[in-house]
Amino acid sequence: MSTGVSALLLNAGPGLGHKGLGININWDVVPWALIIIPALCLILSFSVLILAGAERALFSFSPRDLEALNNRSKRAYRIFQKYLEHPRLLSASIQLAHTLLSAALVILLTYISLQVTASSTSLWWPFVPEIFLVTLWMVLLVNVFPNALAEKYNVGWTLLLLPGLSLFYFFIKPFARLMIYSEKKVDETVSNLTESDLEDMEQEAEDNQDARQEQEVQLLKGVMKFGSIQVKQVMRPRPDVVALNESLSFEDVVRMVRDSGYSRIPVYRQSLDNVIGVLYTKDLLAFLQQGADNKWNNLIREAFFVPEGKKIAELLIEFQKKMIHLAIVIDEYGSTAGIVTLEDILEEIIGEIRDELDDKTEMDFTKLDDHNFIFEGKTLLNDIYKVMGIKNFPFDDVKGDVESVGGLVMELSGKMPEEKEQVSYKNYRFEIISVDKHRVKKVKVTHLTEDE
Repeated sequence: MSTGVSALLLNAGPGLGHKGLGININWDVVPWALIIIPALCLILSFSVLILAGAERALFSFSPRDLEALNNRSKRAYRIFQKYLEHPRLLSASIQLAHTLLSAALVILLTYISLQVTASSTSLWWPFVPEIFLVTLWMVLLVNVFPNALAEKYNVGWTLLLLPGLSLFYFFIKPFARLMIYSEKKVDETVSNLTESDLEDMEQEAEDNQDARQEQEVQLLKGVMKFGSIQVKQVMRPRPDVVALNESLSFEDVVRMVRDSGYSRIPVYRQSLDNVIGVLYTKDLLAFLQQGADNKWNNLIREAFFVPEGKKIAELLIEFQKKMIHLAIVIDEYGSTAGIVTLEDILEEIIGEIRDELDDKTEMDFTKLDDHNFIFEGKTLLNDIYKVMGIKNFPFDDVKGDVESVGGLVMELSGKMPEEKEQVSYKNYRFEIISVDKHRVKKVKVTHLTEDE
């Protein structure tokens, strides 16, 4: 395209313009336009390309990638960690900058196309190839190239991105904050509407005493909440993750696979913070006869990493595209926070999924009566809401970043609670049944009535 621009500029002479746009440029007065316009196109194209892949590069870091970034540039590593302290603000800033630069590039390319076409003929058909080329260039620039390259070379992409990001981040941050505030207000409005609608439907189901309608209401409730749920709310936390050390023998691996009953198990090197892949247990079947001679490490597949703040609706789409069922969840510091599976996500819509490998008798809670339940400390607050029929998420105001009932109790008490200690919030009382070192093992949750 730049060749066409150069030819146009060389042959146009003084007073080149486009009457429809009301523009009249004397190229004798501005001879450097031959360099400026193509250079501006290249700069904008390069900027759009880098920003288009920025989110995928910045939020797909594994512990190994963080180590590689630190080895290549300690300064870049420090800047990177600082940006990740506010991931939502960073994401909004990148999206806003990408949108503005893309619009500027489209305007510039459209203007160049109009100039080239207008200089040759007044017919409409020469516009077709120009429009096609501009569209193709933007599609490749915005979707194909950045997504493919940023995921594969996220460390190099980040090193390329950080200098420019530091320049514009300061100026665009206020506008990004405004965008986040607007989104939050819209989400609150939609949330209020849906909660009201759901309450009406639930009341109707209760009045009709229809079991099928009850199931439909619960399903609809799961669908309506689905878009706002983050990975950290449904993931299996780190202490409960079954994982394999890469140094284990083949016999030990087979034994752990049989004992766990899981079809996909993370594999780590030295520490769970350094997950190197995932073992699909079906891959072991063909090698069971080889015993100790089998090098099971060759069967390890690539792991997929996601940040704990990612929405499960987005993750579900990525699971479908990549045709995978498990992701390693990392926190803002790059440490392993847990794992999330396709089953965990689907359970948020249709309820608990149990198969023949699940223990049909052992549950995570004990129902004493309609108002008293005993839960394991690791039980997610979302699950407690479902079991006890709690509406409107009453603990969300005080839970901070914690997602389990054990974490909520520590948040309310402000310390590590002791056995038989009680804390209350609104109409609920929490009594510590048992603790283990720095973890709350079991909690009794009581829904207080007016008499209590």
